[in-house]
Amino acid sequence: MANGIYCFEGDWGKSKAPGRDVRPILDALKAWDGTPYEHHGVGTKRELEHRLEGWKRRTSFRVGYLATHGTTRTIDLGADELHLDELAASIAGRAEGRVLLFSGCSVLTAPEAVLKQFCLDAGLAAVAGYTRQVDFVDGMAFEMLVLRELAASERFKSTYARILRRHPDWCARLGFRMATPTWASASPRRGRPPKADA
Repeated sequence: MANGIYCFEGDWGKSKAPGRDVRPILDALKAWDGTPYEHHGVGTKRELEHRLEGWKRRTSFRVGYLATHGTTRTIDLGADELHLDELAASIAGRAEGRVLLFSGCSVLTAPEAVLKQFCLDAGLAAVAGYTRQVDFVDGMAFEMLVLRELAASERFKSTYARILRRHPDWCARLGFRMATPTWASASPRRGRPPKADA
């Protein structure tokens, strides 16, 4: 069985259209692959920290899915925004050896050293996300593919290479990127697929 997915979904606020919710892709992965998941709303930093404690206890849920708005190095929960430094401090000690997927636009627009340090400070094995603006529907479609790969993976650099090989156009268009404590993929150049060995 695949690793479980622990989803933290922010408050989409004024942009929330009827049905804007990531649970359908989690339901699909559970139905198709048997991937278990938990879904929790987190509109504030306090709610996020409470749910991070829950993630810590769910040791078989090795994939975290942070479904929120975002900007460069920042996530927007709705009522609160957190810079990557603040988020690392909130996560530290609660997610050792796990992977976190950001759905927020442009969150991973940062130098390689910043992303590697974020993984170290948070205690994460890897992070994944975007360097560009992402349409909600496009993001959901791609994230279903990425979550499926992450839930079945242990070696995240090779996981990135596999995602890039299978979905080069998605990766280029959305600016998909991954990092670990010792490695980070290059920030993709617009219109060109990134390189797997970056």
